[in-house]
Amino acid sequence: MRRLVLALVTGVAGIVSFGLRAHGATITAEYAEGYRDVVINGYGVRGLGTFRLTDGDTTTVALCVEAHVQHSVGTDVYSPVPNTIASAELDVLLWWVGRHTPLDGDTAAAAAALAWYFAGAQRNGGGDVWADTTLGWGPLTPVEPYPWDGPLGRYSLSFPVGLRTGISDLDAAEAKVAALHRGVQTMREPWQFGWDGAAFVVSSGDRPLAGQPVRVTLVGADGAEVGQTTVRTDDAGRAAFDLDRVPPGTTVRGAIDSPGEHREWAGPGVQRLATPGVAWLTAAATALPPPTTTTSTTSSTTTTTEPPTTTTTTTTRPPTPTPTSTPPP
Repeated sequence: MRRLVLALVTGVAGIVSFGLRAHGATITAEYAEGYRDVVINGYGVRGLGTFRLTDGDTTTVALCVEAHVQHSVGTDVYSPVPNTIASAELDVLLWWVGRHTPLDGDTAAAAAALAWYFAGAQRNGGGDVWADTTLGWGPLTPVEPYPWDGPLGRYSLSFPVGLRTGISDLDAAEAKVAALHRGVQTMREPWQFGWDGAAFVVSSGDRPLAGQPVRVTLVGADGAEVGQTTVRTDDAGRAAFDLDRVPPGTTVRGAIDSPGEHREWAGPGVQRLATPGVAWLTAAATALPPPTTTTSTTSSTTTTTEPPTTTTTTTTRPPTPTPTSTPPP
């Protein structure tokens, strides 16, 4: 079995920010996915969903992070501004939305509602959007005191909790708010990415991350790229790759996109938007030739009945193990 040499493990390779140009950016689609005329926890808004923000030649998905002012579809209204929200959960949510866009209407509305929760958005006139007005503005979360995938009770004046449009409760969107919230919590800790000798391993904190796509690039001994594939992690967070499948001297490079710091956009008197940030993590291993073993044997004859004495010399390269060592898989 071929010996593996760990070549490289890197952390954040870079933050992808979207279209930082001298001119402004423009909303080119409002509520691209989601619902219009929504009531969230007793607070009526024009809609809940995703936006498309175009800056020069770059268009990306965006979510609003303020609820007390309106957005604008005017040309070049938005510019990148220093972030006012420090939230690992919001970073994960926006990254997830960017990776999975386009979304269905229920998921888009759920993501928009959850963005307001993570951002601590306020109502026009004051008070948290995520509050129960019938209980002295007591705080609400997607899972407490009422799990939104419980399901929630029917929306009413005495129970103004959840999402509603017209006369219909958005039950599916409410359930997805809770599901997204739980999913975000599993990925909010710093990500780790590395090679364990047989697989690329992805985790957030000490939690393995299943179903993550690892982009694997094969680079020959001459430095030329010779192939690329994608391997998804299993329940243990491992994306296995057999180096015996590639010629000696081939470097196998793994890369995965992880949540980066979001970017905020604003303009005079308009609703603040946020777009995803991406941090690329990389690791690599190189396949070396199989170990070469040379064996010499000498025997001596004596007058005793003991068996001959055999001496074995083993040479393995590289590296050179002790005679009793066995190359790991």
